[in-house]
Amino acid sequence: MTRIVAGALLAWSAAAAAAGADAIGPNTGAWTSFRARDFAAAEAASREAWAAASANGDARQAGVAAANLAASFAIRGRFTEALEWSGKAEERLVAAGARKPRGRLLAARALMRYADGAREEGAKAFTQAETWLDKDDWALAFARLTVGLYVDPSSQKSYEGLRVLLKRARDGQNREQTLRALLALGWAETFFDPETSLAHYREAQDLAAAEGDAELRAYAAHDVGVAHFRRGELGPAEAAFKEGLDGVRASGDRHLQVVLLDDLSLLHAQTGDEKRAREEDVAQQRVLAQLAEDLRSGRIEDTVLLDFRQLSKTRYLNLPGVLFPLFHGVFDQLALDPAAEP
Repeated sequence: MTRIVAGALLAWSAAAAAAGADAIGPNTGAWTSFRARDFAAAEAASREAWAAASANGDARQAGVAAANLAASFAIRGRFTEALEWSGKAEERLVAAGARKPRGRLLAARALMRYADGAREEGAKAFTQAETWLDKDDWALAFARLTVGLYVDPSSQKSYEGLRVLLKRARDGQNREQTLRALLALGWAETFFDPETSLAHYREAQDLAAAEGDAELRAYAAHDVGVAHFRRGELGPAEAAFKEGLDGVRASGDRHLQVVLLDDLSLLHAQTGDEKRAREEDVAQQRVLAQLAEDLRSGRIEDTVLLDFRQLSKTRYLNLPGVLFPLFHGVFDQLALDPAAEP
């Protein structure tokens, strides 16, 4: 009899372990896919994890799955569905007693609210997130301050807060955090301190090159070029724009290709070289047409990162505008890491 009971317990333990593994695998896949910006794959993996965790009574993994399903909807602008699944995620994470994931979930909800234009609700969600995360949580502070500055570039509180985060990142020799803070500060300083903005962008460009981050290097190159353009330094501006364009053509980032081609068109128009300006316009229209066709055919989906309608208006600008890479350190926080501490 004892052997039978022991055998049953062992079998139950093995089944429980397998149940957890059933949900953890797809949750890990959803997390990885989201960070790789394959949002359809993230949705599919999250649904698989949700089904497995719900069937097995694993509240924590069900909460993570629901949170990442919410993330996959939010990044594609489907905020009603995103908030519905965010609510389900919170129910499961509360049941599991998962303190930090709950804080991450509330930070993600804040981002959803801001992206949907509900700023008051977003600010409340950020405040709630602080309850469950460490007071000095760098990632939460960065998202909150960056969003605050993005919606109000004149916010001195957000700007000073980001300066503090930059110092913390440098003191801790955290290169990734330093790079993110430099780009955020450089963006803000464009509006009131162009000299410091250019210095921060140059530092970010060098750091991104040293880190081998081609995307952030292209963003920094673009913004270095804009800073020079606005100072009337068209030679350095053109060099920076071309460096960025070479990088995004190699990586296949068509969103940034459109922006940088427009930058070069405006620059050539400024110098009176209408022929080269038209050539850049034609190249830009070609990339936009490819994107439009891929969207129509379903090969790609529009997202808050692409925002095709807004991107298509780029060609009507009269002055290059600085960009901020919102995925890095902001929208990448929509998703939850299933391996993070409870």
